Amino acid sequence: MPLKSFPAKDAYLNLKGRRTSIWPSHRHNSHRLSGVVEVECDPSFHLLAGEPVFTIGSCFARNIERDFERLGFDVVSRRFSLPKEESGSDDPNGFLNQYTVPAMVNELRWALSQDYSFPEHGLLEFEDGLWIDPYLHSTLPPATKSRVLDRRQKVTALYAAVRECRVIVITLGMVEGWFDSHTGCSM
Repeated sequence: MPLKSFPAKDAYLNLKGRRTSIWPSHRHNSHRLSGVVEVECDPSFHLLAGEPVFTIGSCFARNIERDFERLGFDVVSRRFSLPKEESGSDDPNGFLNQYTVPAMVNELRWALSQDYSFPEHGLLEFEDGLWIDPYLHSTLPPATKSRVLDRRQKVTALYAAVRECRVIVITLGMVEGWFDSHTGCSM
């Protein structure tokens, strides 16, 4: 049972203008965790040069993808991106950001299980015949329903390619979770 339940409109109004609602950026304070957290790494596995890897998660996953690419790995999760004018962010596949475990599970279920499929009835009509896929990042601009469904099909196909990977990196975001009572899906 949630501690508090209220409509999305009210949640967004609550969020607006709160400077504490955003995690401190390294651009403003690159040493914000110095003396608080020490990073140590003693891996129990080894990555194979050039092997396929898949990342799922927050914007940090996008950063990890770029580093994997720079190191010569086959970054499966970078195989589909949107043109800059459509992506809604500086990162051509930032629209793939997922912040909660339920959102990630949805994407994997829709891509890998015959028992689950994307709930098309969960698309939201915006205005003037434009639609939004609320299961993708909110920076994506509204588009025609056919374009939104085309993007969704490509995202689902991209997630299905996770089968090729021995290495999957998952990063979580600091964000509230949502439950869509219309589709029964968490996000």
